[in-house]
Amino acid sequence: LLLTVPTHAMAPPYQLLCNLQPSPVLGIDSLRPRFSWALPASGRSILPSGYQLQLRRGPHLAWDSGMVATNETSAWYPGPGLPVDTGHSWTVRWSASNGSISAWSAPAWLHTGPRNLQDWQGAELIRGASTSNVTATPATHLRSPIFYLQAPPATATAYISAVGWAELEINGGAVGGLDKLNPGRTNFDMRHMFMAYNVSGMLVEGNNSVGAWLGQGWQSMTGRAPSVRVWLSIWLPDGTQVSIVSNASSWRAVTTGPIRHNDIYQGEVYNSSMELPGWSAPTFNTAAWGSAVVGLSLIHISEPTRLLSISYAVFCLKKKKKKILSLTLLTSITRNNNRN
Repeated sequence: LLLTVPTHAMAPPYQLLCNLQPSPVLGIDSLRPRFSWALPASGRSILPSGYQLQLRRGPHLAWDSGMVATNETSAWYPGPGLPVDTGHSWTVRWSASNGSISAWSAPAWLHTGPRNLQDWQGAELIRGASTSNVTATPATHLRSPIFYLQAPPATATAYISAVGWAELEINGGAVGGLDKLNPGRTNFDMRHMFMAYNVSGMLVEGNNSVGAWLGQGWQSMTGRAPSVRVWLSIWLPDGTQVSIVSNASSWRAVTTGPIRHNDIYQGEVYNSSMELPGWSAPTFNTAAWGSAVVGLSLIHISEPTRLLSISYAVFCLKKKKKKILSLTLLTSITRNNNRN
């Protein structure tokens, strides 16, 4: 005896993924992203027989697959390629072997990123002038010129690519939360990875500025100096787009910050007395900094590396006449961070 289910009585699909990433997915760089979903348990007598997927840009329908006869729970977007730096939502429903059709799923979100170097709006790969030798190199701070926004942005996305490791700051605040040691390891002769972040809430009406600081990362084994490429895409409420990009002619650089040496194997030397409070804020004066220079110039989206836990150890060191008498562990603490 087969169970008869009325139309729309079945539960909708869930766990919607784009390129195997949960919503929202930023920086999609493929022409044909892959959509996938999970189906709810429906009983042994009810089998999936098809799906219908709809993709929207704002309120406008960009693509409708129609009802596709298949028992698959994934689909490739057939093209043409979605416009660069645009947000989309998508939703899916499924049909069953008994003829029933589920309700639509809750929407999932994706944002397309640059697919090639031409999409980066002229952003240059830049570095500090004094970082041509990678041996015992301090971290480099780079800062954009101040730029003025007539209104808070409707949406803003920061794209950052680096040869080495880079962290982005906007108006004195760190971008990316627990994301550290990014972008990921790659063959720098073939591709440069990039990260994408929603920074809409970090920009304000009035003066703004962007900063990035660079560490050696895996590229230290190649003999190259660390360098960074930045594109900040800002959409204002009136539909105007403002692009802030890294370039050697206007960005400033300095290597006199607190990280005096960094290496993936030899660790880091940090001098807190040399910190530069507020260095990425528009109120910070970079007149004494030097000019950035163009680095050696392959872009691909990078899965972020996130800081999941931090371990601290406190020791008591007893010395007498330059001789170490004892080294005692007083306490050790591990702090776990929520991945989300």
